[in-house]
Amino acid sequence: SYRDGAVRTDSLELVSPNGAFLSLAVPYADSVNQQIWFVGENFNFGILQEIILGERYIDGILFGRANISKTKNTLSGSGNLELQSIEYEGVQADVFSLSFNAKDKRIQSELSLIWEQEKVISGSLDVPLDLSDPEKLSDEFYTQSVKGSLIIQPTPISRFKSALEKFEITGTEGIISFDGTLSGTAGTPNFEGSLNIDDPVLSNVSLDSVFADFKYSQEQENIIINTEVLAARQKAADIDIDFPFSYNFKTFELNTVDESKPVSVEVRTRDFNLAVFNDFVNKEFTRNLKGVLNGELSLKGTEDEITATGYFDLTKSSFESPIAGIKVDGIKSRIEFSKDKVTLKQLSANSGKGGFNANGTINLDGLYPTTLDIQAKANQFKLANTDEYNLVIDLDSRLSGPITTPKAIGRFAVKNGFIVLEEFGDKTVEDVTLEGEEEVINISYYDSLAIEMEFAIERNFYVRGGGYLDMEI
Repeated sequence: SYRDGAVRTDSLELVSPNGAFLSLAVPYADSVNQQIWFVGENFNFGILQEIILGERYIDGILFGRANISKTKNTLSGSGNLELQSIEYEGVQADVFSLSFNAKDKRIQSELSLIWEQEKVISGSLDVPLDLSDPEKLSDEFYTQSVKGSLIIQPTPISRFKSALEKFEITGTEGIISFDGTLSGTAGTPNFEGSLNIDDPVLSNVSLDSVFADFKYSQEQENIIINTEVLAARQKAADIDIDFPFSYNFKTFELNTVDESKPVSVEVRTRDFNLAVFNDFVNKEFTRNLKGVLNGELSLKGTEDEITATGYFDLTKSSFESPIAGIKVDGIKSRIEFSKDKVTLKQLSANSGKGGFNANGTINLDGLYPTTLDIQAKANQFKLANTDEYNLVIDLDSRLSGPITTPKAIGRFAVKNGFIVLEEFGDKTVEDVTLEGEEEVINISYYDSLAIEMEFAIERNFYVRGGGYLDMEI
């Protein structure tokens, strides 16, 4: 029934001949307070999702009971739930279990996932719980302890194969494990964890191991990250980061950290194969990425006064861009880092019958870029090659000035090609805003860019139309 803005229901019972049943009730529910309880056994969880959500996401058989009571500032209740014979996106598991107990403004919870009769994932949480405005909570709340853990036992990535294929991740394998913990207090929590992938194959590239660990300390206001990739029994890449960082768990915003706190970043690569990223890039823009990266980068100092040293060399690099219909190969680049600037010594690439070259500098004030001076040239460079557009360009340009208001000068010429304008002529050229409507304000990211370039379209470029107006210019 519905009365005075509140919903009340009797028990809803669903029973099947095979003994499955679900009993569900909402004794009271309005915009602030809610009460709900249910009991189920051998019940098809997919059907329950269809009833409540109109669509099923996870298949399984539900067992258990739960009761929840919520007010404006409190949440209490308990439950023990078990989902058996699970299937999600083709990934199958034996049992997922979840238990919770919320009372006296704390909640304790445990979860586990059993796979082939082994507990693969386990976790726990014990934290204070108060639904009041975080900024109005007492100091006593933020001094209460927090504890938690999440453990993934070594398990083959191939178990998730069908789910990964949904994201076009098809060449990644290995044995993955994770161990993470939460400690400290509600106001100053600490997080740490470690991720291992043994015998990894990333994007069909075999490696020895991948390791990463992290540690966040609210009290020390820093985050530490260590990552290591081993290939051919040597370090192909390792990253060590110690960076000032603080998050306000009262306002859920980043804190301003003292700029005098030390910063340390060390990055080293040795014959690192960029093909490992092929499973994880946006395949609409990039496919078949190749290349070898060597170099090292060191950042030392404080946020307002930091020293950068090092270099990166990229060789034997290429990629395909399906959206542009081109292959860019022969990519070479060298970037050098010093205390007050980043120098692009070389960036060259080939596409079609032509090539592209760039060099220049970006000046720094600490970690922040201030001015830049980049020169770029291209000759007969194939910029696009699809059924809708085909472009071959020449370029002789310079981009310089403050980062916030740079200026571009030079010449950009379209040598040959075409562009197809489908349904050209069937739309108004000017946007119309009716009286009484609010005009939509579009903010361009290029508003601060000054352009003094010569744009040329040579004789072998065509504009073609089809559909509403059939033409070629």
